[in-house]
Amino acid sequence: MRTARGMLGIMGRPVFLVLNGMGIGFLCLSQAFPSPWGMVSATIGSAFVTIGITLPVALYFQIQSNAEAFKILNTCSRVGIESMFASRKHDAGALSDAIAAAVSKSNSVSLLGIAFRTFTDPSGESRETVRQKMNSPSTHLRVLLLDPDSVAARDRAKIEIGNATIDDIKYTLHNNLVAIAVERIRQLTRASSRQGAGSTFDGSLFSDRLKLNMEVRTYDVEPVVSIRLFDDTMFSEQYHRGRPEELVPVGSCIGKYMPVTQYRRGSTGFQFLQSHFENLWSEAKDRTQDVLDEAFRRDTGYRSAAIVESRGATGAT
Repeated sequence: MRTARGMLGIMGRPVFLVLNGMGIGFLCLSQAFPSPWGMVSATIGSAFVTIGITLPVALYFQIQSNAEAFKILNTCSRVGIESMFASRKHDAGALSDAIAAAVSKSNSVSLLGIAFRTFTDPSGESRETVRQKMNSPSTHLRVLLLDPDSVAARDRAKIEIGNATIDDIKYTLHNNLVAIAVERIRQLTRASSRQGAGSTFDGSLFSDRLKLNMEVRTYDVEPVVSIRLFDDTMFSEQYHRGRPEELVPVGSCIGKYMPVTQYRRGSTGFQFLQSHFENLWSEAKDRTQDVLDEAFRRDTGYRSAAIVESRGATGAT
């Protein structure tokens, strides 16, 4: 009934009344004129009547559709949603562009997820802009991963059938993050060498950790959301226990198929998710020293050469 009243209301507008009136007029004239003029008049009349009836119907449903779309857009704007992506798999290019743009304007990167193996891999999915920021000691980097030795990690591995969940976490901890730390050490070493001071990093001092500007922690509760947090924006992706077989192939990460939402800083969504990150961060186990110890062990030869080179350039004995 409401739909019928809505369409009749549009049909009652002057432009459609004129169209229908003209159409009926031409149909009446077609009865008075002999062929071929009668046929022409009938054709014109039928066209006017058809437009006068079908166009209001189409316009009504278009208005309804636009109203629903506007309502959704208005709600997104109010809660701070800047953009949405179908998934990391199906919107990979657009999502990668958006993350790279956000990182390029940010002085901090905070990551919460399960493994982030490809994102932190030097040869992985991240753009060069992102890798440069991640490797720079001027960027405050915080990484919060699922503890690979936890019950939660084993449960997650069972859900993601055929996916190397625990191995991926360990690879990020013992390889990708160590590689990032090594690159940060090398950048600081080069800067120190240029100043003629050489490098005094040994990984045991708290001041070394401050200079590297990098922290790593692990949590041991069930993961519920992935967060990539930057200065002005955030990308979030919900985790699930459910694994629809028709959508997620065996051996594939479930999260890769979930929509990704981008929030602007200060919005409702941003504040809730940031609070979630900070709460989990405060309860998590600090693994920074483990990562840095391994980085310093791997980088000893490079730093020793830099020190010798620096001393030779300054004439130090």
